[in-house]
Amino acid sequence: MGEQNGHRTILHGGAWQGFKSVMTRYVDDGLAVIVLANGAGARTGKIGDLVATHYVPALATVRARAIPDTEPALTARAREAMARLAAGQAPVGLGAKEAQRYTARWIGIVAAEIGNAGPLDAVELLERRDEGPLRIARYRFRYCDETMIVSMTLAADDAIETFGIGLE
Repeated sequence: MGEQNGHRTILHGGAWQGFKSVMTRYVDDGLAVIVLANGAGARTGKIGDLVATHYVPALATVRARAIPDTEPALTARAREAMARLAAGQAPVGLGAKEAQRYTARWIGIVAAEIGNAGPLDAVELLERRDEGPLRIARYRFRYCDETMIVSMTLAADDAIETFGIGLE
């Protein structure tokens, strides 16, 4: 249970061996959208959102706006990490816990996703904040065929404590 732009939702999704599905019921709008896909890479949530927005425009996803980049060295570090992942290599400077998460198998999966996205067109800073000793930044990486959101947290020693990638 959740909400989308202030509209209550009930959602359930699943995946199994190359199949994906999502069912979203927009409680207050009298709308339900079901997406079934026979491809493991299908973006069922995005497809469902597009269908729902067709019928209820107020459900349209509002994209975060870019903000001025006052720390280009941090952005360069995120770019370098993504470039290394695209080349099938782990980002430089991962903290011990994050380094364990970036196994060869996981790097291969991420490299394939980035490769399928096409050439990089732009990187936009969406958020930059400090939480105690942590420096946190969130970016939109716009590729020719896909857009990815990258979140990076740096520890006090400048190690990458978290490096998360998701499709927008």
